[in-house]
Amino acid sequence: MRGRAIAVLALVSAAFVSLVPAASAGTSTEEGYWQACTPINDPSGRYAGDVCMDVRGNIGGQGTIGTAYFHHSPSPRALTLANDYVGNPNPPVAVWNGVLSNGENTGTQLRSSWIGRGCVAYPVVIWRQSSGNVRRNGKCVNVQ
Repeated sequence: MRGRAIAVLALVSAAFVSLVPAASAGTSTEEGYWQACTPINDPSGRYAGDVCMDVRGNIGGQGTIGTAYFHHSPSPRALTLANDYVGNPNPPVAVWNGVLSNGENTGTQLRSSWIGRGCVAYPVVIWRQSSGNVRRNGKCVNVQ
């Protein structure tokens, strides 16, 4: 009886899995999800962290772009987190401004956007300081 119950459970599980669409399929009728994270460091260690961007939505339709920064530098830093959209001639769109200490993060900042194939957007971290800003770009999110 126990073997039969396990076999039935396996069949039901296999049938359920085959009905669930792949999360990254991303056709016009299925919601897709793509993510890219980038470690951002300079040789001095004064600016260190990870920036991540994720894209969720239907290719050829509206979706959301989430951007987050995780600060690992020993000193607090004032920074701006932004999204730069590929082909956009305007400056990056700021999604968060503030000061972070070691171990803190911006949380995921969400914005609505049209989702196309290829490189949709990439995150930008701008550390603000009196002697000039330090800018680092993260990896582009490649939607396929």
